[in-house]
Amino acid sequence: MICISLSADYVRFSQLAKIAAEYSIETVQKKVLTSPFIPENLTNPQLAADLKNIFQQIRADLPLPDRYAALTLPAEWFDLNHQALETGLDRGDINTALDWGATKRLGETANEKFIQYYLLNKKSPVNQEYLTVSYFKQLGKLLLNASQAAGFEVQIMDINLFSAAYALERLEAVGKKEKWAVWLVDEPRHSLIVIDNGEYCQLVHFEFRDAENYSIISASSPDEVGEKIVAAINNIRTFASDSLSGIDRLYYYSHNVDSEFFNMLLTHDIDNMKIIDPFEKFKPKDLYQADGDGIGAMCQFIDLMGLMYRKIPESME
Repeated sequence: MICISLSADYVRFSQLAKIAAEYSIETVQKKVLTSPFIPENLTNPQLAADLKNIFQQIRADLPLPDRYAALTLPAEWFDLNHQALETGLDRGDINTALDWGATKRLGETANEKFIQYYLLNKKSPVNQEYLTVSYFKQLGKLLLNASQAAGFEVQIMDINLFSAAYALERLEAVGKKEKWAVWLVDEPRHSLIVIDNGEYCQLVHFEFRDAENYSIISASSPDEVGEKIVAAINNIRTFASDSLSGIDRLYYYSHNVDSEFFNMLLTHDIDNMKIIDPFEKFKPKDLYQADGDGIGAMCQFIDLMGLMYRKIPESME
């Protein structure tokens, strides 16, 4: 399987192979985008050409023949929102209510988007909560055209933070009763996903406005859980605190491994704030090392590891 992770400025890719009963990571590499992969660039012909070119380069660079692909994309390309419905509704009424809520919220763009619903397992005697995920149909066309140009058949498309969280669940002994989070340090816009009791809880985008203050750009639900974690991060950033409160674990990683702020974070020694090397236990045969081989450089590939773990059975670890 070819695993591809897109960020604003780079395309990272890996190839997972199964030979007999053994899995191996054949290669992990990184290529530069000449046209930024950002929502504002969605209809830019240069981005479409750039993606086609890079996907074809990936095809040429694969150690083994393969056509099945899995993708992760930045969370900013997706609109996530929680919607609570009264329990006891039948399936038809649920679908109608979810469609109405999504259309009302998205307005004129609703017809331009793919919209999917996911049942959340939050326990409530009154309401059942659903996660609505939407993205522009034009994005799907953009990726389909690039994939077809390289002869790839896309089987999985995921959000980078969700894929990173899945890798962490497999790599780390995260307790099912814990509240934990994954933070993508991606200045100026940071993203954070919160998992509570083994269930996705919230996605938050935020920024540090200045040397002391932060602001929440958007949140997938009105809960304050994500903002409380961001406030705790800000207290560490501003040296108002030397410990991280309100959460059992916080994992962080970055796609900008040269970031001064990210490299400052690497110097912090806080028990429940951690960064990991996704390849510590599962070594690739050919690993990109132009950014160095330290944990700060290797963490940028964690969402690729999450895609690979979709295929690797837990019994094989």
